[in-house]
Amino acid sequence: MKSPLIILGMAITAGLCMGCAGLRYQRETNLSSHLPMGVVTVLSNYNIYWDDEDPGSSNRPTKNENPEKTKVSRADVLITDAEAILMQSFADVGITAIVPKDQITGSQAYAKAKRNSLWNNKGFTLANGYDPINYRDKNFALALAEETGVKAGVYIVFDFSKNMSFGIGKTGYFRAQLYMQVIVVDETGRILYKRNRVVTSDNRIRVSHRTFNEPELLDLFRSTIANACYLFIQEFAVANSLDLEN
Repeated sequence: MKSPLIILGMAITAGLCMGCAGLRYQRETNLSSHLPMGVVTVLSNYNIYWDDEDPGSSNRPTKNENPEKTKVSRADVLITDAEAILMQSFADVGITAIVPKDQITGSQAYAKAKRNSLWNNKGFTLANGYDPINYRDKNFALALAEETGVKAGVYIVFDFSKNMSFGIGKTGYFRAQLYMQVIVVDETGRILYKRNRVVTSDNRIRVSHRTFNEPELLDLFRSTIANACYLFIQEFAVANSLDLEN
């Protein structure tokens, strides 16, 4: 299995080739006055379903397939890889004004923050060390800023799924697909930036009667995560004219 960092390098090139027409810039807020940033939470769905078989998803259509026949992968390892890819993506484009994770998650403000009841259940999994902090908790935003100096908190939610490319039933070829929501909240609790994006892997892998190579799937997701993170950061940096070095 390739390391996430090797895959990230490959994915950055791929990301540059992806169409930019889908990017929607938010120019009304200059985020250069909201540095340094800090990543507050990174989480995802726990079970990676086929995109037409997740009965609990609000992001994808549901079809009448039998959930008992669903080949399910787990995202508990993948989401921690996603955090590492995200942080590497920041570094690769020169965004260095990031408060270290241990200062964020180890703060008194973090310990006392309200948890998001929607995210705080067994259907979600968190990157190591994070809690499902409620991004609408204005008291937390203020307390975190006072304690750590962070001026903007970043909240990232992934929804991973498997998407058939072609074939019959669950025999043929499929791609990794992810839904990515990014929310950036300032030190007063005001939402500065909120965007959703769906990214599908460039490559695909074979499936036969719902059986596939699990390591290949995880590698496919890692490269897709890297594409999504890189596109977000490029939009975030360029659209808002960030002073990358603070």
